[in-house]
Amino acid sequence: MTGPLIYKPLDENLDEFRLLSFLPSCGNSGQVCCKLETRSLRDLTEEYKNFISGTASRQKNKRDISSLWSNKQPSTKVPASPAPAFVDNSSTLGQHRSRFQWGDFAALSYVWGEPDPSLIQEIIVNGEVMSIGYNLGVALIALSSNSEFSGEYKLWVDAICINQNDLAERNQQVRKMRDIYSQAWTVISWLGVEYRESDRAFQLIQALADAGVEAKDDGITGIESEMSLILQETAPIGGGYWLALHEFMQRPYWFRLWIIQEVALGASSVILRCGNSSMTWETFCYGVRSLLDYMWTTKDRLLELDQRVRGWKFQPWSTLSLHVVNQDLSELTSHGQFGRKLFDFGRLLDLAAFSYSQDERDKVYGLVGIMDPIIATHLVPDYKNSPSQVFTKVARVFIETYRNLDPIRNGNPWGNVKCPSWAADWTWNGRARNRRFEGSAFWTPLKSQDFATPYTTSGSVEAQFSFIGDGSMLQCRGFVVDTIAGLGAREVGFFNWSEHSIVQHPGGRKSTARHHAISSLPSTFFLNGEPQFKKLGWGFFQTKGGYYFRWQRFRLANMKFLVGEQLFDDYFTDTIPEGALLEDYVEVYSSFDRASKGRRLMITESGYIGWAPDNMYGEADDQTMPGDLIAVVFGCSTPVVIRPVGHHFQILGEAYVEGIMEGEAMDFLASGKIESRDFVFC
Repeated sequence: MTGPLIYKPLDENLDEFRLLSFLPSCGNSGQVCCKLETRSLRDLTEEYKNFISGTASRQKNKRDISSLWSNKQPSTKVPASPAPAFVDNSSTLGQHRSRFQWGDFAALSYVWGEPDPSLIQEIIVNGEVMSIGYNLGVALIALSSNSEFSGEYKLWVDAICINQNDLAERNQQVRKMRDIYSQAWTVISWLGVEYRESDRAFQLIQALADAGVEAKDDGITGIESEMSLILQETAPIGGGYWLALHEFMQRPYWFRLWIIQEVALGASSVILRCGNSSMTWETFCYGVRSLLDYMWTTKDRLLELDQRVRGWKFQPWSTLSLHVVNQDLSELTSHGQFGRKLFDFGRLLDLAAFSYSQDERDKVYGLVGIMDPIIATHLVPDYKNSPSQVFTKVARVFIETYRNLDPIRNGNPWGNVKCPSWAADWTWNGRARNRRFEGSAFWTPLKSQDFATPYTTSGSVEAQFSFIGDGSMLQCRGFVVDTIAGLGAREVGFFNWSEHSIVQHPGGRKSTARHHAISSLPSTFFLNGEPQFKKLGWGFFQTKGGYYFRWQRFRLANMKFLVGEQLFDDYFTDTIPEGALLEDYVEVYSSFDRASKGRRLMITESGYIGWAPDNMYGEADDQTMPGDLIAVVFGCSTPVVIRPVGHHFQILGEAYVEGIMEGEAMDFLASGKIESRDFVFC
């Protein structure tokens, strides 16, 4: 338990926060003993003030300022302050000049873990006993064992440095996390104790990173050759390195929502620590990127071999954490260093959907630090508000700030939190990763994360909207362009489709195929596809046996769906024509995989074909239905599916309708065939 002797009120006007330093062990108990002190982020040294106003005056990003300072040669007139030995990584850390009059600090990033009374540990803070979680306990033991953080270099730990029993202080300090993590000299990512040969995981990542650097200018062939040498010399096949990496990437740390913000704000200053092993964040990201770029198709075989050697039952790679590192965290840390584009509303939802937080409201609050600062100023953490209120507010803030209605594309009435349908439920489990039209296929290395809006359904007409009453209703202007008449098979979970859910419509087909290659993409892998892929030498497809099932099952489930006067399956052949180009088939295969996630085929009453929202984990009644309307809303880049509810409407989600995505439907409005109207979304 903790009491008033530990926590005294913080003065927000002075930018105060608390920092931890370690004392010698208390008696013979071996307990970690700490001193908790109040410090201010404003107490800068004169030299650092002059540096900010001079050399770094053009830098607005606090992390960039710290990086510039770290490269500044220490003056011989002022003694340097030693950072902990384990974080010494040449130019970035080690001996450095303190920026604050009281010294300098690091911030700890770690997993709190589920409350378990049997795993509670006790430490001594300012002479009082404090109970903390197991994972934090072992982290503090490791950090204190080498007299780290015992001098002027101090440590910030949220569970200890914030009075968790004071809701007002908790709200205030959560708001300050952007400043704390972005100004920390380094962010220590604690991944836990050494377990299941985690040291070998670090060795493999280091080897992959080294090979990528050495072969950078040699092209793809050179890199593949370099990787082969790594397997022979650094990480022998069957030596358990790939199994160790797989197990390491399943640690809870990678799936905790708060670490996204913490790592992003730490950027290049992040140090990964697992037991006694450590690695810079940049090295880790480069190693993961090398794996995804050049070892993606062989990693499963290498993992299976390691499992067989150890007598384990084969389990394929669970790759979500690899993609989170490569596509999300790596990009966010690059943003912190080089000013890249901030993630938009949809990408933030993707991050929240695949990350865990104990409090549903933290799906938003835990990402405020990586949002546009203009947005962040309006999202002051307040745990008195319900999750529904928080999710409604964040949607409204994005809409009002950017004068753009794209956030409603992510809304629907199917979430458990029961937000207004136009406000996305950040906890909804039907959101599929890598489904956005703005994105890339999940196996494709992301060289750039400039997610430009690909469609302009409402042309250049600006958004027209207002919030009604208590703000739970959104009034917009637009028009209904069509009605859903037929629906293809809906997804049942991520891996299957229900052919019994097809709703037929015998109408005509308006659209024409953009990519004819899709019509000859084989329906099965082993029977029809693999022999042709081998003959053509298409390595990309030869290794897709473990992923091709989505196309195979989608084709099978929808084969009897009527598109115009033909069955869906009649549009396809299993024979790849002579002269076919691999890049065409890679494009259509990738596009199918992305577009089919969380969507189902639809035919409209006017004969248009497209994609409608799909609720893959929902019941049969919680789905898009025939009779639902396709609407163009001014200021929204895609059409949306809407449903009348009394005098109001519900948003069911974004739609893709071939033939109206580039503003063609606006011609109907200009010609007088359709009139605009107001919609009130509830």
